[in-house]
Amino acid sequence: MNFVTLISQLLPLVSNFAPNAGGQVTLLATAAANIIAYIQQQNNLTTEQILDRAGVQLDANEIELLKDLARLQGGGGGAPGGGGDGDDQ
Repeated sequence: MNFVTLISQLLPLVSNFAPNAGGQVTLLATAAANIIAYIQQQNNLTTEQILDRAGVQLDANEIELLKDLARLQGGGGGAPGGGGDGDDQ
């Protein structure tokens, strides 16, 4: 399965939900964060590299939110990196 393609399709869904969608947005964003963490573990890529390959543009706050969600959920063994400096793995 191409997880980068999955991220490219999943993250736009998150941004298209209305702000009051609540649980659905959290569920999708958490899934995206955990998939990013999995990609990082398998391919040693930063969050920014994964998002770039997926063609997804997120601001720094959105990236931090994804990382926080992954940490809160256990992140599948690790949280997505990419604190904005591009050197974490």
